Amino acid sequence: MTAVVLAGAFALGSGGVATAATPTPPPRDTSQFACPPSQVPDSGFTDTGGNTFEAQIDCLAWYGITHGGPNGLPPNQYGPALTVSRAQMATFIARFFDYVDPGRIPAYDGTNQFVDVADDSNHVANINRLADAGIVHGGPGGGPANTYGPSQDVARDQMASFIGRMLGNLLEANMCPGTIDDYFDDDTGDVHEDCINGMADVAIVQGDGAGHYAPTNPVTRAQMSGFLMRAMDLLVEHGLASTPT
Repeated sequence: MTAVVLAGAFALGSGGVATAATPTPPPRDTSQFACPPSQVPDSGFTDTGGNTFEAQIDCLAWYGITHGGPNGLPPNQYGPALTVSRAQMATFIARFFDYVDPGRIPAYDGTNQFVDVADDSNHVANINRLADAGIVHGGPGGGPANTYGPSQDVARDQMASFIGRMLGNLLEANMCPGTIDDYFDDDTGDVHEDCINGMADVAIVQGDGAGHYAPTNPVTRAQMSGFLMRAMDLLVEHGLASTPT
């Protein structure tokens, strides 16, 4: 995939400084590029009607990035209010890669790098594939580097880094920090601050409108659909991905 430089407000790496009056860009409208309402089929999930992210959840299923049935739920349920574990996040992102650019991240060679990821886990292959590609790292929360914390909830700050590294790999560009060094007042010193600002810069994450990002809050599956489909919308807009046929 050819590297791309995003022009205008989303140009990469200019390193400006936000002020208290600098709002984040509004979230990307995924109906514009990645999820045309006339094309996206109903996912068939029975538990997403009326959810804020219903359209993005349907779209996520259209792209084959989710199949439903998490945590023992029936396959026709998405579980929008459930939190996303680090293991589940790896599979979301690996499926995203496999849709956009099959073969870009290496196949699993059977070498499990993490002592706390079971060899028979549904997510072991995707966790290790992403580790090989530098998208995920071990040692969450200051733990040993050979631990992954697969059952830990993904926090909003971690999610920004997962998606920032994913897009950086696909765009062959440094997405963190982006053009603004500090959109939020509650992530100062957070190890993920650069990616939080980078993902705000490209309209994938937002705060509460008052300068707060809530970096330690867990990410729900409904919110995850929004983050991923905004990322896909960016790629489709710039001709680096296509909608399903």
